[in-house]
Amino acid sequence: MGKQIDVKITYDAGRLAKKMPNMIKQLIKDYTIQTGNHIKSNIFTGEVSPDIRKTTKRIRRKRGQLGSPPLFASGKLYKSIKVKELKTGAKISMLLYGALHHKGYNTAPNSMIPRKKVPKRPWITPKKGTLKRLTKGLGKNISQKFKKKGIGVSFK
Repeated sequence: MGKQIDVKITYDAGRLAKKMPNMIKQLIKDYTIQTGNHIKSNIFTGEVSPDIRKTTKRIRRKRGQLGSPPLFASGKLYKSIKVKELKTGAKISMLLYGALHHKGYNTAPNSMIPRKKVPKRPWITPKKGTLKRLTKGLGKNISQKFKKKGIGVSFK
């Protein structure tokens, strides 16, 4: 008496392995673009912390720059932020002092306030939930690429 076993292969690991590098590149590209688009709103809406100090407010008053949130005094940094989509990714560009404020820095010896420690203002961040949403999409994409269309195998 013979037994029959039907096996249906519903996945293709080789197909997924081929597609995975491009899927990861696309995830990084989308993350970069969405972060770049969000950082302008971080400045404009005043979501940058810590707030500016009395010393900075005094300097801004002398320059005629009143009542603006951190990193928005002249508007130059805000206007300099550009997101560029590339063939294999994306990039965010801005004036150098934007990155300095993100990490924190010490003022130059010849500045208006020499050798002063400027605190970190981590403002180059994506909108809350961006990474979670993008990785959920990646998971769906993996499921699609992992599936194999209707292959059935019979053993007798």
